[in-house]
Amino acid sequence: MSTTAIQAPERKQNRGPGGASWIVTIAACCYFAWIGFSLYRLTAVSVNLFANNAVEMRQGTLFLVANYGWYYPMLFGGAAALVLAKQLFVPARWPNIVLTVTIAFVVALAGNQIQSSLYQPVFDLLEKISK
Repeated sequence: MSTTAIQAPERKQNRGPGGASWIVTIAACCYFAWIGFSLYRLTAVSVNLFANNAVEMRQGTLFLVANYGWYYPMLFGGAAALVLAKQLFVPARWPNIVLTVTIAFVVALAGNQIQSSLYQPVFDLLEKISK
């Protein structure tokens, strides 16, 4: 009778991005859609507010008000496309997740800056009234 040693099955070294990285990617894309839609609505309301009150706007706010119809889909849709494309080209799991979170952080910063520039004319008007 011969005995054979039981060997553990071999693991593949390059399995590609796993389920966790896909979950983080889909969550990031949902976040991009949510922040883009929220800013789109905020900008539409701000346009009506600024038009009715003859508020002076800075150049950044003027750019957003004039171009938000194409700028927001390009910014947030481009970020979603970048995150999805990254899934295909970055095979390691942890670098993939780190890149997704980094891109989401940059998009969050951009969204906060856009929101601040939309509120700035209101703050300027309140400051002018209070003097």
